[in-house]
Amino acid sequence: MSTDRSGGRLRFLDQSDAEAALLRARLDAVTRLAAQTQRTRLDVEREAAQLGISAVALYKLLRRYSDDPKPESVLELRRGWTKGRSRLNTQKSDIIDAAIEDTYLTREKPPISELVREVNRRLRKVGLKEVMATTVQRRVDRLPADLVLRRREGPKAARDKISPHTCRYEVEHPLDVIQIDHTLADVIVLDDIHRQPIGRPWLTLAIDIRTRMVFGFHVTLRAPCECSVAYALEQGIRTKVAWLTARNITAPWPVSGVPKAMHLDNAREFKARGFLWDAGDTGSKRCRGPSRCRMSAATSSGSSGA
Repeated sequence: MSTDRSGGRLRFLDQSDAEAALLRARLDAVTRLAAQTQRTRLDVEREAAQLGISAVALYKLLRRYSDDPKPESVLELRRGWTKGRSRLNTQKSDIIDAAIEDTYLTREKPPISELVREVNRRLRKVGLKEVMATTVQRRVDRLPADLVLRRREGPKAARDKISPHTCRYEVEHPLDVIQIDHTLADVIVLDDIHRQPIGRPWLTLAIDIRTRMVFGFHVTLRAPCECSVAYALEQGIRTKVAWLTARNITAPWPVSGVPKAMHLDNAREFKARGFLWDAGDTGSKRCRGPSRCRMSAATSSGSSGA
């Protein structure tokens, strides 16, 4: 039987036709009995006989349904040991938890092997049987990751590894820092004659950090290269009046000039000799880390943010 047994009860999932019919009949019988205001034992025995179960079992189902009136209440509890339920008695469980608290969750960061030895030492001391290392390991694996890091590494390490990193990338003036990156557009270009797909275009964007405006862009069907970056930078440096007029665009685009720094990732086209030479000629500099950019918080040097 392929079922979901979360919470220790079978669910109406992936049942065979016979199993589904039996469960449906059981649910119908319980709901009919629950709706009767003048229910007698004879009514319960009659429904139980049709279901092929005893009246006592049907009374148990009826009581569960009355306490929690939903279909899952009439399903049989799963036979056997519930997954995740500990087989240890309360005293053993308390000793293991105390050893984890006193020995494992400390700044000394002892290994599991040392924790197992400490647990078994405490068990022998009170006359209890030792436990296997896997038992202790499973108990440790269920500990919250943030708790383990905070107790063994310290609060700062826990924040650095688990807490979300939030920061603001700020500069003082327009054209202080330009970010450049590429993205594959979610459109398909067709040829002019046969209207057959050619491919998806690549969009190269240069963004001014201070104003969040597009400094320049370039669209091509070729993979990103230093030419894509050069075209986007050339458009950004030049004034946009002629470009807008040629396309009958009346909206203003007041962005032009030489940027002071360019924030790039480690893509190959940004390391090309021609691009580095051109960047040096324009007087701007490459910026690949927080030490070269004015930032209010640390950010990774590989992110471009465009």
